[in-house]
Amino acid sequence: MSTASDIIRNLKSIPFENYSGISSREKLVVYTIKYLHDNNIKTTFDNVCVAAFKLFPEEFKLSSDYPEIPDIAGLNRTLMHLRPSERNFATGKPNTFYELTETGKALANQVEEGLQKGAFLSEKKTAKHDEVVEKANIKDYIDFINNSYYKQYQKNMDYSLGVIWNIFNVMPFRNLDTVLQKIKNIINISQQKDDLICLELAQKMCGDIKLLIEKKKEIEKGLK
Repeated sequence: MSTASDIIRNLKSIPFENYSGISSREKLVVYTIKYLHDNNIKTTFDNVCVAAFKLFPEEFKLSSDYPEIPDIAGLNRTLMHLRPSERNFATGKPNTFYELTETGKALANQVEEGLQKGAFLSEKKTAKHDEVVEKANIKDYIDFINNSYYKQYQKNMDYSLGVIWNIFNVMPFRNLDTVLQKIKNIINISQQKDDLICLELAQKMCGDIKLLIEKKKEIEKGLK
């Protein structure tokens, strides 16, 4: 007999074009809660999050780099939006289970019917998740090229680790993972825009930050 986790693991994904025209992530999660309930599966935090990702992978993947991993933090925010104090679509907490309100049930029925009838079909190629990520990446790039330290670099091409801390406004050798992710975003956008000066600097920074992260891991390993 299959367990709930087995059933969720084997859920077939709904093609992106079938839900690409839906107006919010909340509607997809409300539908997911209904789907689990209708199939006698407990609507726990883990079950809802993984089921939503399995059903709607393009919307709930962690990123384009890690499409096989669900964006649990994003799903948690979406679930919080369902609360009676906000959208009034569902009650529940991560340590209990989720239950649709009457408003949520009505919405879930609408979403289910819309999916069956093709009401959410569209020609969109990008999920809202990817749109949000792309906007964040572009912001990192714009902030980077508008920074006074970067403009100074453009003039003299003088680079050192200090440039990193100044541009990203962080204490030296702190928040390395966060800085690295921003640099990767900048590399991605500068490649798209064929901004070779920005790309060259970002790649230098990326290499240096990776080395620092590796050294930090080695030091921490040696202390254990």
